Amino acid sequence: GQPDAVQLQHDQRGYNLPWDPAAASAIAAQTPIYMANRIHTPALLEYGALSEAKTDGAPFFNALQHFKVPSQFIVYPRTGHGAEEPILLLDSFERNLAWFDRWLAAKN
Repeated sequence: GQPDAVQLQHDQRGYNLPWDPAAASAIAAQTPIYMANRIHTPALLEYGALSEAKTDGAPFFNALQHFKVPSQFIVYPRTGHGAEEPILLLDSFERNLAWFDRWLAAKN
């Protein structure tokens, strides 16, 4: 029900107000947290402290942990949607490379 989130959902997906039953059903059908029981792919979740880390990232990570999906939850300080500071970018790049090396090598 946050005005900016409602507007974003409307602009991106055409949803109406989230308390409209049809919209609520469509939103739930496309919301990853409601499908966490079907997720098996390891997930590296990187968020900025100024983004949706608390409202979206932490609950999603907790759901993945509940279903024993290999996952990591990283929150970068002073960061919104994407890291811009060189040291944070480097950390993100290194984490991503290590993550892919680990999980792609495990499949070969």
